Amino acid sequence: MKKILSGGCLLALAVFIAAEAQTPVPNPVLNFPAGRDVVKVPIEIFEGVPYVPVRIPSFGRDLAFILDTGAGGIVAVDEDVAREAGLALTGEFPLGGAGEKTNVGHFIEKGRYSSGGLSYEGGPQITIPLHGMDPFWGKRKDGLIGGVWIAQAIAVLDYENAELAFHRRETFSWPAGGHTIPVTVEGQFLFAPVKVHLRGQEAPIETIMMLDTGLRGMTFCSPFSKDHDLAGRSPKTLDTVLGYGIGGVSRGIVGRVQALEIGDVLIKEPAAGFSTDKNGALADPGYAGIIGAEILRRFRITFDYAGNRINLRENKSFSDPSEFDMSGLWFRCEGSDFRTFIIQTIAAGTPAQKSGLAAEDRLVEVDGKPAGTFNLESLRRYFKQSGKTVALTVRRGEKNITVSLRLERLV
Repeated sequence: MKKILSGGCLLALAVFIAAEAQTPVPNPVLNFPAGRDVVKVPIEIFEGVPYVPVRIPSFGRDLAFILDTGAGGIVAVDEDVAREAGLALTGEFPLGGAGEKTNVGHFIEKGRYSSGGLSYEGGPQITIPLHGMDPFWGKRKDGLIGGVWIAQAIAVLDYENAELAFHRRETFSWPAGGHTIPVTVEGQFLFAPVKVHLRGQEAPIETIMMLDTGLRGMTFCSPFSKDHDLAGRSPKTLDTVLGYGIGGVSRGIVGRVQALEIGDVLIKEPAAGFSTDKNGALADPGYAGIIGAEILRRFRITFDYAGNRINLRENKSFSDPSEFDMSGLWFRCEGSDFRTFIIQTIAAGTPAQKSGLAAEDRLVEVDGKPAGTFNLESLRRYFKQSGKTVALTVRRGEKNITVSLRLERLV
């Protein structure tokens, strides 16, 4: 496998040069409270992405950090937050990710962080302009906890109970049940062996995919998608936006593969993005793609970076159907609570386009309910009801327009 330093969560760092450009940094250290072998932290799961309450000593409140196995060997802080917290920043370097644009990051010197009694310091720490993506994620992101933090202990991510636990390695008993799967750890990124089953092909494709708790869906990189004609083998496809990352908008084709095997776990008919990016993290030929929350949220996951293994135990969401948007709408969110919804783009040939909706229409009501009663997660969930007719009222210019769209399974 080629050397890969591509991060995920659509915040992926396609160019991360801290190891080469920065003077040597102290080794990462995760400190447990005295006398405790495990620390359990209540977290928030939003669109399948885990948000962890984190403190910076000079900041007077909890910050929302994504637990992001796709961020690799770093801890990252939004640049504005880092400056407000008085963290010392040095140097500049280019960074990119999903999407094809590049941005600028800075190195953080001597940052210290805590959560639930744990404290972390050392290791590579950088700034990323995370808040610039908030309107497209519908939630504030102040930072990222990358694999470098997770790797200092045994971490257990429990999606069903919205809890993250860190265990001292020397006192932890590995789960007797579930599915233990070997992984490769490179640059503190996790890669799992998988088998991708495609229609019209008897033997599955054996490859590797990144495991990324910070990514909402599952996306195959453009070289793999093209080489194996994933779009051509999918029963239905939709050309649309896949997400919004450090590199801006990432477009591609959404469809399905027949099945995905991770170890001895079989996921049937998962929806997936087939990237068409020519640059950035999703154009990397070194791995097949990225497995995100659409798959990972179905398990309680135990991470053992040092032991090169994970354990997957199915939860009550395991058998949930894998669905994609059924309207054709992609929103950006405005306001401090991210509950003002503006239509950013509309996919061609979808119910939204046929209804006459247009980009920049402002959502006013959904089936008679004020748009502000939804957040982006609940709004997207509402648009995943195949066969349902939804009445939408939007503000266009100086007048309100009401349209009906009949939701349909597009992929």
